Amino acid sequence: MNNKTIILIIALLTCVGSVYSQGTSPALADTEGKYKYNYVPVSPVSEELMKHIMCPVNYNTGKVELSIPIYEIRTRDFTLPLRLQYDSGGIKVSAGNGVAGLGWNVDFGPTVTRSIQGNPDEEGYLIYNPDFGSWDTSYMHKMTEGMAHEQPDVFFYSTFDA
Repeated sequence: MNNKTIILIIALLTCVGSVYSQGTSPALADTEGKYKYNYVPVSPVSEELMKHIMCPVNYNTGKVELSIPIYEIRTRDFTLPLRLQYDSGGIKVSAGNGVAGLGWNVDFGPTVTRSIQGNPDEEGYLIYNPDFGSWDTSYMHKMTEGMAHEQPDVFFYSTFDA
């Protein structure tokens, strides 16, 4: 063996002592199985809006775009259509019915809604954490107990049609 190979093997063997790959930490062993995923369900109206935004119409799949115009607000600058829309992508068993009914969405122009993941972002997300990257496990304890906010909220929006 040449000298470079021997030095590489010695360097790798000395690093093995400080590697904590997939072993359990004794400090976190008492919190195992206590992780709580905090998900705040959205309202049925927001769920229908998100479903319509996340499932754009694809004519190759045969999904029908059903839109019923109710009224149209016209000004000199723009036109705002008020309509009912149906998502023909199927209805889940646990889906709640919105204002317009099961599978229907009321589209009254630009809308912004969000899905809260964990805690609302008003309470702070990605705040300064001085212990990040250190061996201090207090942040991991907060995460397993559901007290740390590690997930951003997901925002959905719809704008005027072109």
